[in-house]
Amino acid sequence: KIESSSGFYDESFIRFMTGAATSFEGDKDAYKLFANSVTPQLSSIADGSVNLSINTLPELSANIIVPLAVVVKNTGIYSIVAWEMDQVPSNYCIILNDKSTGTYTDMRTDSFYIFYSTDTIQGLPPRFDLLFLNNDTITCSDQLSTITGITKPDGGGSKSPYLMQTQEGVFLHFNHSTETSLKIGIYNTLGEEILPAKTYTVKKSRILLETKNISAGVYFVKTESVLQNTTHKLVIRK
Repeated sequence: KIESSSGFYDESFIRFMTGAATSFEGDKDAYKLFANSVTPQLSSIADGSVNLSINTLPELSANIIVPLAVVVKNTGIYSIVAWEMDQVPSNYCIILNDKSTGTYTDMRTDSFYIFYSTDTIQGLPPRFDLLFLNNDTITCSDQLSTITGITKPDGGGSKSPYLMQTQEGVFLHFNHSTETSLKIGIYNTLGEEILPAKTYTVKKSRILLETKNISAGVYFVKTESVLQNTTHKLVIRK
């Protein structure tokens, strides 16, 4: 579900069923009926553009990506909460990708994701992807670098990392074509250094920043190199 800081919320359901199709089925799915109110709206997308409140998909047998669209009337802080995840086979990770910030959150270990949004309108491209990844033979974090559209290669290799939050900390995934030296640190909203910046050499690499000793709150992960400086918002919950 999606919830505003004022407590208004909306729910959307994704389920898996033997014999279901990926396209809309009147006896298994339900269209999203958008309300003209301050309540934020959440829907999953089928057939590329159909907004659903109930999205019934075939039984999981491979990795899939389900786009999620949000519509909000007021600029502010919102959260996405995952629940009843026991309906999804335990050998599948559930990863929320905020494409606006490049943040990946493991919803099985941190089922609450906070984000900032300006007012939006219906029909905009989905901001989120919900990834269901089989982890029988390869970890979910390793799979993220191999799924089409996740590493976003730009010919020479993406210079901006993507983040994935886990119980261990925050993983930064890099897809550089050559080795690059950069500094990585975590800062609070006042610009104060919370996790001292260290220098790393990365290429197609994964760096873990341990956050277990950092208090809950909003922070920023900053990377600095001769090629590019990046800043990613990080919300830590305890």
